[in-house]
Amino acid sequence: MKTADSASARDKQEALSTAMEAYQKAMFDKNKKQIFFQLVKQFSGPEVPDDTPNKPIYYRTHYWDGVDLSDHSLRYTPDLFNKMNYYFFGLLFHADADTICRYADMVLSRLDGDTAMMRYFMDFIAPRYYRSTKNIGWDQVWCYLVENYYLKGRCGWASEGEITNKRKQARFLEKSLIGAYGQELIMSDTTQLESHRISSHRQPEKYMILWFWDPDCHHCQEQTAALIEVYNKLQAEGKRMFQVFAVGYEADVNKWKNYVKKHNLPFLNVGGPNVNIDYQEAYNVHGAPTMIILNADRQIIMNKSISASSLVPFIEQYERQHPEQKDREPSFWQKNASPTGFIN
Repeated sequence: MKTADSASARDKQEALSTAMEAYQKAMFDKNKKQIFFQLVKQFSGPEVPDDTPNKPIYYRTHYWDGVDLSDHSLRYTPDLFNKMNYYFFGLLFHADADTICRYADMVLSRLDGDTAMMRYFMDFIAPRYYRSTKNIGWDQVWCYLVENYYLKGRCGWASEGEITNKRKQARFLEKSLIGAYGQELIMSDTTQLESHRISSHRQPEKYMILWFWDPDCHHCQEQTAALIEVYNKLQAEGKRMFQVFAVGYEADVNKWKNYVKKHNLPFLNVGGPNVNIDYQEAYNVHGAPTMIILNADRQIIMNKSISASSLVPFIEQYERQHPEQKDREPSFWQKNASPTGFIN
């Protein structure tokens, strides 16, 4: 298509759009007392002024403007459900946990004292954040909703038993949220000797990868092989900034030990029953493979498994966002270093 034709088509499209907007406005003004047009107006979305400096933020902030959330009849229309679903799992899908919590408060605070509408929203959004296994930070959102709504008496329909259960679940999850301090694991290496116990924290590398894997798991085998490749490449280049604390998630100790030896795993390979704490509870490990990344202070900075090829880009992005971590030394290592590397 020629440039002139493209310009002409664009001008016609803009003219039609302008005419349609004018027609809709006229219809709204003429029929504003009719329920249908009231619903269309409420769910058409906020109008963003042309001179708005940050239109996406304005749109998210004013998304619920004009929606009468005191009108319980809206619960029986698909419009409220669709608007709620798009807001939390469309507009906010890629936002960080703090941003999601802030915008959730903006709408949920309007529902305080309205048990029916609060339940409508919470029954839909809370389980979605709880059940997510891939979205980073969504477990933090769920804990926030429990702490600030269920446990503060803002969910009037919830029974005492439900609140007690949610409190217990939240306390369990809080141990493994991003920003929490990871609990030190002390486990035996492949010798399974008491004198050969290794700490997950007392290592000189800045970052620690807690890698929970099972030698019988095909996916674990693939991901472990990829992790070995990245580890060895960085080691050869003198650029390895992390250590891998590889926990054999296998009851058969001999099977785990043979796999480590056969495939020459270069990590801190630990496993067996000789462990100081229940790592499944400490890090919310439900299966293998599971990856947890700790920084120099041994805080959790990632609690979802990412590919081995994403490790270095993730750490680089983390240090850009947290420049104070770039040249930070592992304080735990300085305080608790062992000449042999084993825990006495």
